[in-house]
Amino acid sequence: MNQNLMLSQSLYEMRPEEASILSSAIAARVPFSMFSVLAVDWEKHLVRRMFSTDVVNYPVGGEKKLMDTDWAAHAIGRGEVFFASTQQSMAAAFADYSLLSSLGLKFAMNVPIRQNGKTCITLNLLREMEEFTPYDGCEVLRVFGQWFSKLNSNQNQTT
Repeated sequence: MNQNLMLSQSLYEMRPEEASILSSAIAARVPFSMFSVLAVDWEKHLVRRMFSTDVVNYPVGGEKKLMDTDWAAHAIGRGEVFFASTQQSMAAAFADYSLLSSLGLKFAMNVPIRQNGKTCITLNLLREMEEFTPYDGCEVLRVFGQWFSKLNSNQNQTT
């Protein structure tokens, strides 16, 4: 199987238990109050929630047409880690800011994962206290790399 195809399929088909392991591994290095994984659907120009630690307010399967926002241009289009560290930046980036604020979530970091020059998923962390830093973004990427390497080695052992 083509390695690029394997990467894309395994991320777009991430099982809840796999995402839960990733969530726990990231939480051990970068504390958060809420974590979600969004898959980018380039054909439909939307993002789809694949995993959430808050399924009541942010259920799996939820979709958002975000592709024309500044947030999407930054995180999805350019593939740059996005940081929101003020009320103004949170409100500007997230249409659901009032819900996030009611949950006490004041800081956000969205880490894009790219393949062949395109973002395929974003790892989204929010928390109540202390803004995220570039170091936090690096840690999330490092943990993701370790998780993905282990996931692929486990899949290769079963095939």
